[in-house]
Amino acid sequence: MKRRVFRRRAVAVLPVVLLCIPAEAKPTYTTFNPPEAGYAQSVAINTGETVAGTFEDKNEVYHGFVRDVGGTITTIDPAGSTSTFATALNDSGTVVGFYADNGTKYLGFERTADGAITTVDVAGEAGTRLAAINDKGVLAGTYVGSDGYFHAFLRTAKGKIVKLTLAGTTNAIPTAVNASGAIAGYDEDSSGVFHGWVRSSKGVISAFDIKNSTAMETGGMNADGAIVGYYQDSAKNYHGFLRSPSGRIKTIDYPGTATNTQAVAIARDGEIIGTYDSGDRGFALSPKGKYTALAVPKSTATAPEAVSSGGIITGQFLTKTKGWQGFLRSP
Repeated sequence: MKRRVFRRRAVAVLPVVLLCIPAEAKPTYTTFNPPEAGYAQSVAINTGETVAGTFEDKNEVYHGFVRDVGGTITTIDPAGSTSTFATALNDSGTVVGFYADNGTKYLGFERTADGAITTVDVAGEAGTRLAAINDKGVLAGTYVGSDGYFHAFLRTAKGKIVKLTLAGTTNAIPTAVNASGAIAGYDEDSSGVFHGWVRSSKGVISAFDIKNSTAMETGGMNADGAIVGYYQDSAKNYHGFLRSPSGRIKTIDYPGTATNTQAVAIARDGEIIGTYDSGDRGFALSPKGKYTALAVPKSTATAPEAVSSGGIITGQFLTKTKGWQGFLRSP
């Protein structure tokens, strides 16, 4: 931080003015929990500080939820659903996810800010799950094919379903779609080996691998096309990674004695969040390379999930007396 120096004239009778160093601002944590929730997971946040997530009630039934900037929490339960999971949120306040119907088939849903819910179903397939949405309304998700595997698809802003073909794969899982419509994800091939992939806004799919990895998963992707995620090495240790828009891959390991680093999300400015150790210790990594530990006061575990362009982080935390609850962290 740059020091603020007050200069004085060279006059003997004037008192000495001391150097003044402003104190660094401390982050603010706001905690919340949906009514009747025994467990809550906050998975997405937009620029307006609206949060979306999932909670389990006391009857072990899952529901989606959305929390507005004023703190009001609204439950999301599509008609006919027996369990609901929210997965993503855009700046218009539209929440996407999936739910189980009475026949236990999973269907995707899209809930607009005014509360209207639309079911998204890939026709003729065994199940549909939505994983991501951008501000133009482009969706990415998976469907279960007749072979029993997960396959990736996108739905355009006009509602057209486009199935994505990834040659040689069994399961293909998209995890993010950015402002340009590029999609990031990972897949498993017929030999059980995992690979990363990115589909450009023009429809070109490029696979990528991390040297010496035995398994991997992608997480978030920002507007520039930078992708984060994590991989497992031959010793079964996890490491985070950052893949630049040009394809260069950098390993992310929380410093010190920490183990099992996982990068889960990246903001528009390049700030990365994730977890380390047993997935119960959180961190933020600035674009300049500075690591900051994330810990909700009096918590026994903190797991960040998403970060907004303004640096607001959301996720969940655990205490000795209560189950997982949601939090917001303001810089």
